[in-house]
Amino acid sequence: MTGVVEELIESNVKRLALLSEAIPVLGRVGIIANPDNYGTLVYLRQCQAWARSSHATIHVYDLRDPDDVFPAFTRMNDDRIEAIVVFPDSVIFGQRDRIAQTALNNNLPGIYIYREWVSAGGLMAYGANQTTILGGPIPMMVDKILKGAKPSDLPVEQGRLELFINLNTAKAMGLTIPQPLLSRADEVIR
Repeated sequence: MTGVVEELIESNVKRLALLSEAIPVLGRVGIIANPDNYGTLVYLRQCQAWARSSHATIHVYDLRDPDDVFPAFTRMNDDRIEAIVVFPDSVIFGQRDRIAQTALNNNLPGIYIYREWVSAGGLMAYGANQTTILGGPIPMMVDKILKGAKPSDLPVEQGRLELFINLNTAKAMGLTIPQPLLSRADEVIR
């Protein structure tokens, strides 16, 4: 086998750290997760450890189905959630526009895994850039395989993690992103 690997477990904790850097007085974090996703429990354990060390509270909101989006945000409002982290999942990714816009409408800053979330109106994303992966190592691997290379002979590539920030969203939410965080961004959407 070959392919491109995305680091997901530790990057969830890094997302929380970046979110708390953007919002220094962060006490109540909502996590949108699909409990049926194979990685959710591992991601959650890492985030709970971060919450204990950061004196924050984490609330988890299950999203198994598109109909779960609005009830989850209603519960977040009731729980006085200050910001959200969205775990990786194909069902959740399919609802990115709806989730990002609902978060924006509720003045709820969030951090996500892919740039597409920031393009949809999310505040920040930290993860592998899908455009770079799909335009870089994947086509090269396919080309080599089509030319006779064995997939098992090709190395597994590591996707580079990138930080994306949407300043339009920050402005709409009345947030000022600290300059040190902005300077580390790989892309700032204005």
